[in-house]
Amino acid sequence: MALIAPPVADETVLFGDERNSMRYNRSFRARLIQSDDKLKEWYGKLKNEILSYENATNRISWKYESFSYKKNPAAKFFIKGKTLCLYLALNPSDYAESKYGVEDAAEISMFADTPALYRIKSDKRVRYATELIAEVFKKLGTHKTGREPVDYYEPYNGTMALIEKGLVKRVIEDAEESFIGASSFNSSQDENSEE
Repeated sequence: MALIAPPVADETVLFGDERNSMRYNRSFRARLIQSDDKLKEWYGKLKNEILSYENATNRISWKYESFSYKKNPAAKFFIKGKTLCLYLALNPSDYAESKYGVEDAAEISMFADTPALYRIKSDKRVRYATELIAEVFKKLGTHKTGREPVDYYEPYNGTMALIEKGLVKRVIEDAEESFIGASSFNSSQDENSEE
């Protein structure tokens, strides 16, 4: 079992006489790497399930992982806090009163094409998610193949290591502007100091 380090809290850094806050902008992959092993297990099972359908493909962007069938959107993974969120290309109202408890995310622009939100919080919900995934691909007109499952597990890495890999960016904010950077910041250096 991998060791899980606590997430790094936001820092406050000092620029001249003004205090600015710094936070970390984590990519989807960084959030996955820093998730607990149970979430990683659920993610691996569901990703294998989706990619077991003929002509299903995936793409990982900064914020989420998307799946499609012949350029038709099928599903997206997004990690919010400690919850794996599965967005599906289904009509949420068709499942609102069902055992699934699907939520409507159509008003969020990046999920408009996959508006049925299903939060993965247990092994039971993983089983239900496979049923919903089957519904998506049935509507898209494809079937399962004999694809062998792949191990997608990535061990935990600390925030500094992920910054070096380009998977986390530092965001320094003040009241007037924001600066996003992936490199290290040394608050002890002052470019304007005179020796």
